[in-house]
Formats: sequence, C-alpha cells, structure tokens
Amino acid sequence: MKNTSARKSAQKPMPLFMLILMDLALIGIALLVFAYFHHVRPREEAAVGTMSVRAHARPTAQPTITPAPSAPLDPATPENAAPFAPEATQTPEPTPAPTPDPVGYFGTKFQDKFTTGEVISERNRYVSENVSVTVEKHKENGVIYHLADIYIRDISSFKTLFAEDKFGKGYSESTYQADLRSDSILTISGDFYGLRDYGVIVRNGTLYRTMENAVNDWCVLYWDGTMACYSPGEVDDGLLMEEGAYQSWYFGPMLLDENGQPMTVFNSNVEKRNPRCAIGYFEPGHYCFIVVEGRTSSSKGLSLADLSALMYSLGCKAAYNLDGGETAQMVFDDRTQNKLLDNGRKCSDFVIITEPTFD
Repeated sequence: MKNTSARKSAQKPMPLFMLILMDLALIGIALLVFAYFHHVRPREEAAVGTMSVRAHARPTAQPTITPAPSAPLDPATPENAAPFAPEATQTPEPTPAPTPDPVGYFGTKFQDKFTTGEVISERNRYVSENVSVTVEKHKENGVIYHLADIYIRDISSFKTLFAEDKFGKGYSESTYQADLRSDSILTISGDFYGLRDYGVIVRNGTLYRTMENAVNDWCVLYWDGTMACYSPGEVDDGLLMEEGAYQSWYFGPMLLDENGQPMTVFNSNVEKRNPRCAIGYFEPGHYCFIVVEGRTSSSKGLSLADLSALMYSLGCKAAYNLDGGETAQMVFDDRTQNKLLDNGRKCSDFVIITEPTFD
C-alpha cells in the first residue's frame, strides 16, 4: 500500500502556475539569446553599394548679377545746350552670365564668414578659411539647449561617421570618443540606425540600406547642400542616388512642414518633453545643430511642438529630429557641451563638421 501511494504521489502533475513560470522563463531566455545575436553581438552588414556622384548632382545656383544703373543727367545742363551725340551708335554688350560654383561649393556666397587662411579657435567659436562654427548655450523658460551655428565652404565638411568605422549591428561608441577619433570640429549623436534593420541610410554618398516603403519621416542632405524631409511612402533608391543624395537619416520626425512652417502633429510617439538632438537647415552651406538637455531639475526638455517652434524661430527652412534621450550629445573643441542624462548612451553613428576634403 505504501509503494502504491508513493507512485501516485510521484505521478502528481506539476501545478499550473509552475508550468506558466517555467514557460515564461524559457521565453525570456530565448528572447535574451535572440537579442544578443541580433542587437548586441557585433555583426557587420554589406552596404547596397550604390554611390551618388558629386559631379552629376545639380549645380548650386548663383545670384544674378544686376548691372549698375547709368549715371543720371546733370541737372545743371542749360536747356538750350546742344544734346550730346555719340560718334556712333553702339550696341551694349550683354552682361555675361555668372559661372556657377561647383556642386556643393559655397565659398562665393559666404566669403565674409571665413578667414583668409588663419585659424581662430576659441572656447565657443572656430573659424578657418573653410569652416565657421559658433556654439552658444541658451536657457529659456526652464530649458537649456546648445546651439551650433554652422557655415561651410564646401559640402565635404558635413560628414557622417559610423561607430568603430563599421556598418552593421551591435557597434556603438560614445559621441566624445567619436569626436576625438575623427579629429572633427563639431560632433553630435546621430539617428542610431544600428537599432533598426530598415530605413534609408545614405552616408557620405554611399547607399548602405534602403526599403520599398518608409514608415517614418526621413531626411536627405544632397550634394548641392540642400536638405529636404519626406513623409512616409514609397522609396525609389535609384532616383534618390541619381538626384545626388549625400547623407540621409531615418529617425524623425520632421520638425517643419514642406513650407517651412512649425508643426503641431508629428509622426512620432515620443512627443512629450525630452532631451533632444536635431539638425536645422537655413540654405545650402548654412546649417545648425541643436542639443536640448532634459529630464533634470535644471532643464525639463522640449516637446516636439516646442522644438518645432524653436527651429522655426531660428529661421530654419527644414529641420529634422535625431535620437534623443540619453543619446543626445554635442561635442565641440573636444568638450561635451550638454549635461548628459544618466551619463549618456553610446550611439551607432554621428554627424560631424570637419575641414573639407573637396572630394
């Protein structure tokens, strides 16, 4: 009888809650293994490889030169004076059309922004014959933000950088270390492309990743210096590269509408106050980077609506939101400008301003 009771006791099924706990534990382990191999373990990826050619991109438009007006008649000339008669009627020569600058060259437009060769390097300003960057800290209405006003002579000063110089999953680096390694003038954190398997990713003229249909807003900087933001929809990567895409980001959202006006409705689920990082566009060759501190007692951060209003007030014609929160960081003159949230977060990519290569 005792042996029979023991066998019945041994065959008693495991309680349901224990089975559920075991199943949850197995699922958790499986997710951890998947996350490690898919997101954490470094894994290089192959680029699409298509390249946009700077020489084939649209040229930068030049202002039309208006000839000086003719001198007015001398009012002191007597009324009965004989009129001046030219020896021969001459057809004025047409004013020659100005020669456009090479694609992505803005030196003619912004001559007064650069030096003639010397380098001015101060705590909040860097000016050379090719680059002008001024960084200012602002505190308004309980919010601290850092604004970098940027003029470049050539588009090759506006570059992007991959963490560890590798494209793929699992690669990350601090913005500060990326700045030191690249010897750049100014560095901000990027769109953290490494967290996604999708998106339109063009970096320094090379197409690394594309997709048939975009779900997020996306942004493109072209070789001619223009920047445009696009709503979700079909993506033609062939046309994109033919039109001269130089850089692109896939995070968002866009911060100004197609007419450059501020927005109140966004393609994002992170609209409340947060630390922010964004790129602003004024005109070809003139840009700004902005990093907003947030979630601290000294700075609450900005909502997307407030960030949109700020970019509009600065005079931007287009603006785009990059990864924020702990990622948001600006480094200038080898110093982090903003107070990091929770000691900051490494990122997979960066946007940098450097001396040009004129490639």
